[in-house]
Amino acid sequence: MPSQSKSANVKTLLRPADTAIHGIRPGAVRLTVRDLGRMRRFWTHSIGLAEIGSTGNVLQFGVGQRVLIELEHVPSAPLPPRNATGLFHVALLFAARSELADALRRVLQSGARLSGASDHLVSEALYLDDPEGNGVELYWDRPRHQWPWSDQGLKLASDRLDLEDLLGGNDPFKATSAVVPEMTVIGHVHLKVSDVAVSENWYRTILGLDVTSALPSASFLSSDGYHHHIGMNTWSSAACPTAEIGSQGLAGFELVLPAAAVNDVAERLAGKNFAHVRHDGLTVRDPSGIQIRLRETS
Repeated sequence: MPSQSKSANVKTLLRPADTAIHGIRPGAVRLTVRDLGRMRRFWTHSIGLAEIGSTGNVLQFGVGQRVLIELEHVPSAPLPPRNATGLFHVALLFAARSELADALRRVLQSGARLSGASDHLVSEALYLDDPEGNGVELYWDRPRHQWPWSDQGLKLASDRLDLEDLLGGNDPFKATSAVVPEMTVIGHVHLKVSDVAVSENWYRTILGLDVTSALPSASFLSSDGYHHHIGMNTWSSAACPTAEIGSQGLAGFELVLPAAAVNDVAERLAGKNFAHVRHDGLTVRDPSGIQIRLRETS
């Protein structure tokens, strides 16, 4: 998978976790969908994931045997309020800039439309929505030694990304692979939360993530000095309700971590009387009602 080895000086972390948990990375993201046909075509044709399995009404998409996206088909799923908490975007991380260029070609050749393209200083990213309005980011990371750390944390930006430069001056409609490379992973998950301060504190104290960068209405947290594994904002969801369980949109997501770390999280949750389920890892809902499954590293 793309390298996320630690190179940042811990003194540059904006708000380090009280007791950090190492080795955390995002796993599969599950979406509740109403129109399975359109969603399947988007994730296979526009994004380039392979359909690799199914369980009941859940289809699994990914690369090789690595599940990245799960689509839970519920045709009658209620529509959540537009300002409800949930998914801002799920981000697929590519190992090289050339792979991101190929991802752009797949999007354009499928007829899908970008909603944005940004240079974040640490990465270059493309943005679009799936047919049911779930945000999707496609990105690659610059080498870690180029990341702009300071004593105020990690500097992030949203500068314009030159798509012609990304494509290297080549025809965007030239032939490219129909599937993503095997090193593609879920790089991060960005959430819509009801209160950034409350959510940030929970992810720091319970999951042991460090805050690397923050705005008054957004925060970015990670394990082991990565720029962020979890993003969160209140740009449209401040003090807003949690979507009804089973609604269209984010059903939940995985975080993968060592078995000992899962036990540590369970102890922290129990110490704060925070409801959770220990079965096949650990399942819990964060303060915004978003379901997280902690899966032990295989």
